[in-house]
Amino acid sequence: MFKKFALILGFVAAATTVQATTVTLNLNTGYVTEGTPISQRVDLNAILADHAITSATIDLGLRDEDGGSSIDSISGFNGYRNVRNTYTPTTPSMHTAYFERTRFVYRSDPLEIAELRVFGAEIASLRSVFQDNTYLRTVGGTCVVVSATYTRCERDLERIRTTAYGFFPNRGLLTREIPTFFFDRMLRDGYLDFGVSARLGDFNVTQASLRLTLEALPAAVPLPAGAVLLLSALGLAGAAAGARRKPRA
Repeated sequence: MFKKFALILGFVAAATTVQATTVTLNLNTGYVTEGTPISQRVDLNAILADHAITSATIDLGLRDEDGGSSIDSISGFNGYRNVRNTYTPTTPSMHTAYFERTRFVYRSDPLEIAELRVFGAEIASLRSVFQDNTYLRTVGGTCVVVSATYTRCERDLERIRTTAYGFFPNRGLLTREIPTFFFDRMLRDGYLDFGVSARLGDFNVTQASLRLTLEALPAAVPLPAGAVLLLSALGLAGAAAGARRKPRA
């Protein structure tokens, strides 16, 4: 009889076993500045009606698209200097002299800091990466035949230094699991407040999603009629056994 009772309880336990499932919800995307964040109230009532949340993760894709660096300053050209000479072994010999002058250009691209928020609280941030690059480019030049034996060539150069925060690391991907202490509020209110703000700069949120791991709430499983009778019989048998063990006065 006890083996039969154990089998019945095992059947009930198996009937109430829950399996985890994953649901992905798309969130709002768009252009974010220091004064224009993204905010969204995500309705979870339909999900929470028959599921419990075991984990929740937000995935973002960020991209800096503010048009590139801006010019901070440009110096004037310095004087020409002779950098090279060539001589052609002809009669008469042809001399070509090469001169260069340079000006300096400074460019910058500001820092961007993106903040991921739930219920108004920051849970993660990502800042753009700093780079310091210097390169040289030609912006003009000409050659003038001064005489039958002499040609003067001049070239104008720009030496450009760019200090830039031009892109986000990890290809702009930001993934953060929502702390579990927010789950009670999600269950109580039936929604999630999602937001992305700019602490500094501006950027685009190119993708955003909420991944929920869920477990179905166990439904009440009625005991079979035979199990009810068996439990009643076990109760009577237990009471009788207790009476037999009761000491006489």
